[in-house]
Amino acid sequence: MPGVLHPMLATPIDKAFSDPAWLYEIKWDGYRALGFLQNGRIRFVSRNQNDLTPQYPELASLGSEIRAQSALLDGEICALDEQGRASFSLMQSRTGLATASATAPGRRIRHGQPNPAIPIAYYVFDLVYLDGFDLRHVGLAQRKELLRRIVTASPGRRMDSSSQAAPLRYSDHFTDGLALYEAARQHGLEGIVAKRRDSEYVEKRSRDWLKMKLTRQQECVIGGYTDPRGSREHFGSIVLGLYDHRGHLLHVGQAGSGFTEASHEEMWRRLRASTASTHPFTARWNPTAACTGCDRNSWPRSSSPSGLMKAKADKSKCVPPFTRDCASTSPRENAYSKTLPPARTRRPNLHDGTQARGDR
Repeated sequence: MPGVLHPMLATPIDKAFSDPAWLYEIKWDGYRALGFLQNGRIRFVSRNQNDLTPQYPELASLGSEIRAQSALLDGEICALDEQGRASFSLMQSRTGLATASATAPGRRIRHGQPNPAIPIAYYVFDLVYLDGFDLRHVGLAQRKELLRRIVTASPGRRMDSSSQAAPLRYSDHFTDGLALYEAARQHGLEGIVAKRRDSEYVEKRSRDWLKMKLTRQQECVIGGYTDPRGSREHFGSIVLGLYDHRGHLLHVGQAGSGFTEASHEEMWRRLRASTASTHPFTARWNPTAACTGCDRNSWPRSSSPSGLMKAKADKSKCVPPFTRDCASTSPRENAYSKTLPPARTRRPNLHDGTQARGDR
C-alpha cells in the first residue's frame, strides 16, 4: 500500500450537466482526508500530508468497521448541523479555526478552542488500494462498487446517511447531474462533483473530475469600509449591513475581494465622497467593537436610506467577494431574513443567515 498519496482533485466549471458517461456525487463541505487502514487501525491524512488522526478521536474505531485488512480510502471529514447536513462553519468551530471576522479585519485565520461536542462523519467516495491490489488504474465505477461492499456490508455498522450516530458514510452517486444539482440547491448544499465512470485515479487535478459549486448571493447595504493593509490601496473591505424588521441596520460582515482595478477605484471614489462622522449601524449591536480597525470618519452618510450604497456579495464565503453594485433598488429592501428578538444585544454572528463558508 502506498505510504503517501496526493488526492485527485476536481476542476471547477460553471454549469451543471447530465451525461451517461459520468457519475454525480454531492460535494461535501468539510476537510479532505485520506484514510490509511492497516490491520484494524486507521490513520487520516490531509491533502497537505498532515496527520489528522488526533483531531478526531471518535473516528479511531472506524478501522474495525471496514471489511478489509488494508485499504486506502478517499473521503471528506464533515461536521454536521442539526439537520445532519455538512457545515463548513461548524467544521471550523470543531477544529478551533475560523476565518477573519469584523473584529479582526487584517487577519486571515484566528485560533480558538476546538469544540469536540460538534458531531462529525467521514464520507468515503473512493477506494485507491484494497488488500494488496493497487486500484489507481481501475475505473471509478468498479472502485466505488468495491468501496460500497467493504463499507456498507460491515457487521454492526449502521449506514444511515440521515443519522448523526453513523460516523462512517458511503457517498453514493447518481446518474442525473442536473437533478442532483437542483436537489443540492434546494437543500442548501455546497454543490456537486461529476466524475467519469471509467476515470482512473491520478494524483493531480484532472478534468475527469469536475466540480460545480452553488453560488448564493445576498444584496447588502454598504455601511462603511476598513483601512487597507499591506500593498492594498484605498480601502481593505466594505462593511455590509441588512435591515431588521424594526428598520435597524445590522452589521453582517465584510466583502474584500471581487473588485477589478477599475471597480475598486470607483468604489473608493464613491466611499470617499460620502463619508460622515457617524455610523449607520444601530448602537444596540455595539458597532465600535464590531468594526475594530475602521476609521470612525469612514462611514458613508446614514441620515437617509438614499445616502447608503448597495452591493451584491457572494453568500458562499465567510469573507465574501463583492459581486456588483445594485443601484437600481432602495437600500431598505435589503432585510435580514431572521426575525430578531428585541432584547438581543450581541452583534450578529458572521455565519448566521447571511454568510456561510470560506473557499478552501
